[in-house]
Amino acid sequence: MLASAAVTRLMESLLFDIQPLDPPTYAVVVVAVLGAATLAASAPSWRAAKLDATVALASE
Repeated sequence: MLASAAVTRLMESLLFDIQPLDPPTYAVVVVAVLGAATLAASAPSWRAAKLDATVALASE
């Protein structure tokens, strides 16, 4: 969070109609990143949950 605040100060000229430390923007970015991480982790975890552990261990 501190690093993003520091980088935002450097990129202030690229921000249009957004304050450098805009809380709603940070909230949207946090929700978007958490959503992407959840989607990225859901497919492998769903597949692993359907797999029988004894079959997986016996194949190794």
